[in-house]
Amino acid sequence: MVTSLSSWWALSPGEALRLVDATPQGLSSRQARERLITFGPNVSVSRRSFPRLRLALQQVRSPISLLLLFSALLSAWVGDPVEGSIILAILLVSSSLSYLQELRAHDAVQGLLAQLQHRSEVFREGSWVKIPIPEIVPGDIVSLSAGSQVPADCRILHATDLFVDQSALTGESFPSAKEDLVVSACSPLIQRIDGVFAGTHVISGRATAVVLRTGRLTEFGRLVQAVARTPPLTEFQVGVRHLGYLLLEVAAAMAILSLAINIGYGRPTLDTLLFTLALVVGMTPQLLPAIVTTTLAQGARRLATRRAIVRRLSSIADIGGVKILCTDKTGTLTRGVVTLDSAIGCDGQKSEQVKLYGYLNALHETGYANVLDNALRELRVPGAEEYGKLDELPYDFTRKRLSVLLRCRGEGTIITKGAYREVLSICAWSMNPDHHRVPISETRDYLSARFQELSAEGYRVIAVAIKTHPPDCPLRHDDESNMVFAGFLAFLDPPEETAIESVRALERHGIQCKMVTGDNRFVASKVASQLGVLSPCSLMTGSEIDLLTDEALRVKALEIDIFAEVGPNQKERIIRSLRSTNQGVAYLGDGINDAGALRTADVGISVESAVDATKEAADIVLGTKNLNVLLEAVIEGRRAFGNTLKYILISTSANVGNMLSVVGVSLFADFLPLLPTQILLLNVLSDLPAMSLAADTVDPEMVAKPLRWNMKLISREMFVYGSVSSVFDYLTFGALLAMGTSAAVFRTGWFLESLVSEVCVLLVIRTSRPFWRSPVSGTLLLLSALVCVVAVLLPYTSLADDLGFARLPAPCVAVIAVLLVGYLGSSERAKVWLRVNGASGP
Repeated sequence: MVTSLSSWWALSPGEALRLVDATPQGLSSRQARERLITFGPNVSVSRRSFPRLRLALQQVRSPISLLLLFSALLSAWVGDPVEGSIILAILLVSSSLSYLQELRAHDAVQGLLAQLQHRSEVFREGSWVKIPIPEIVPGDIVSLSAGSQVPADCRILHATDLFVDQSALTGESFPSAKEDLVVSACSPLIQRIDGVFAGTHVISGRATAVVLRTGRLTEFGRLVQAVARTPPLTEFQVGVRHLGYLLLEVAAAMAILSLAINIGYGRPTLDTLLFTLALVVGMTPQLLPAIVTTTLAQGARRLATRRAIVRRLSSIADIGGVKILCTDKTGTLTRGVVTLDSAIGCDGQKSEQVKLYGYLNALHETGYANVLDNALRELRVPGAEEYGKLDELPYDFTRKRLSVLLRCRGEGTIITKGAYREVLSICAWSMNPDHHRVPISETRDYLSARFQELSAEGYRVIAVAIKTHPPDCPLRHDDESNMVFAGFLAFLDPPEETAIESVRALERHGIQCKMVTGDNRFVASKVASQLGVLSPCSLMTGSEIDLLTDEALRVKALEIDIFAEVGPNQKERIIRSLRSTNQGVAYLGDGINDAGALRTADVGISVESAVDATKEAADIVLGTKNLNVLLEAVIEGRRAFGNTLKYILISTSANVGNMLSVVGVSLFADFLPLLPTQILLLNVLSDLPAMSLAADTVDPEMVAKPLRWNMKLISREMFVYGSVSSVFDYLTFGALLAMGTSAAVFRTGWFLESLVSEVCVLLVIRTSRPFWRSPVSGTLLLLSALVCVVAVLLPYTSLADDLGFARLPAPCVAVIAVLLVGYLGSSERAKVWLRVNGASGP
């Protein structure tokens, strides 16, 4: 039996049956058992146990986590268990959040599988039986009817009036009509009208079909696999990891240098080792996970007040760095509701009479009510109350039209609407603007050209025809002849009124918008033209994407504004290509077919009205599909990311400066410049004001463009500010040594200068503006002042002897005060230099 089923939709029913070695009479029980062994159960994922313990252990593998864990153990070893416990608590909270995030991926897969029913009707041993869906195998003949869940990917053998809702896979606004026809091998999923797919369901009609693909090989199975995969690290997560590597390298270099100098000078080995280990702890930004979590949590609370629920905290920072937003069309760029755009007469002008005919037909038909009928029924058309229903010919796939017989003032009128070609084929006349009949032969070419024009503009077009009929005669199929062509009804999902300004606002904030839709190219192009913010000429279809290599798509994806006729796998591929260009990418979607793309993007965004599985795959869930709310989330993300960068720059700059100073002073001082406990105390006190950075104000220019990690700039600023700090430390050393101070006074003076300078310079580094022109949060000012007071008073308390501090002489205090003023001014000048040379702070 041949097992290669690529392009199976291009096979005839007979070819499809032969390919899977089946007949219209179905399989025997023995054949089914053998195939179940060969192909496996018809399930999208295996039922293996979920490795929760292994997942938990994986959360502490990052460089930052390992560095913090090492610092906690060292803190406990050098006699500071409180410091170690705090670091461990911070690490535990951070790792727990990551653990819960990955559990969500498992929940998303289970949500997708919950969309499927448990049993389906198949033909076995000469009779129809219902069997569990996992037992369905290739070659089974399945029966489908209204309400049926399609159990696998199947080729239709016979269909009658079959409409299938496959929006889960394609995102189409309309149910898809299915027929026993052969389509091209290169047809995208949306055009494969001879196939039905797992995960979709039947709206109306009935069919028999042969199963060709089951389990993971189905389109739905591929989608589940995409959701089940561990998502790639986001921009923010990659940045945190690279920061960890940077800090590890710096700490290791400083530690080796410190050990070499102190051992070379013959200092006590134990003291040297403890001093070096304290330096490593001091280099670690212990509060980074806490600052990040607090900052992001505050952003999440603010977004919750705007009906935006954050499901992954770090996604707030990620959305702050987004440069490209890929969004579906329906309900975001459009209203998500199909409406009648215009009723057009045979002269090409708008016609109230044609609108009345369309309304009457939809109002009185009793068959399957589609979205077009619903749109017509929403109208209020004068004169409709004069008509009463007499009879009806329901829609079917052969005729592709629907007729109703109505009575008005004693006269009978047949009103027919349906597919243009089928309606035109039963017309002998067309109606001119004066309501006179004209032979259809005189207007056929014009009408066909008008139909093509409307379709190419993205409208869903149906035709309307009328005919007088005796009111007392039943309506028969052969009465649909010699009718008068009345005109066209053109439907469209109109653009959302706020979408144009929202897209422009996003562009002003440095975010490029792209439309990604399963709808056809004409509809997508029409919406783009109406919006005026996306280029209809910059369009690529799913079929064209399939012809490109990954490298070619990586280049083209940046240039294209509109991706149309794309399926779930193509959406995911588009997102991967955009991300590979080092762009922060967000994806907004609400269908099951969007789940893979949501997981692949840096930030996956869904809406409250989406199915549960899609919301599980998303990072942020909006209360409504509104791009204005999304813009608020972007601004909130940039605020959170900005405040996180402030802490990183401030803590790493100060720590690098301190380490450079400590290692350097070891060359000419015959004692340790700071005791291990003093280094740890310095680290804790200097972090207290930084804790309030989560609620700090952010300059408007910081949220005006995407914020992203740049390790070169971070390391550059870290060493520039650290070097400035170290220069003033050396000036402090020189002044204190010149005064002949004791070791205790020297340590106290440098502790005071180091702590106060680190707190003061926080006000400089936190903004790219002159620090006096950037508003500061009250909490940050209060904590900064409190720490400075503690630093000044600590040598005069009862704790001074235990901590190795001594009272400072007045000349020492005066020199330190002068140096602090000089340091503040020099740091401000360094910031100006960095801004001029390409780095401008957080």
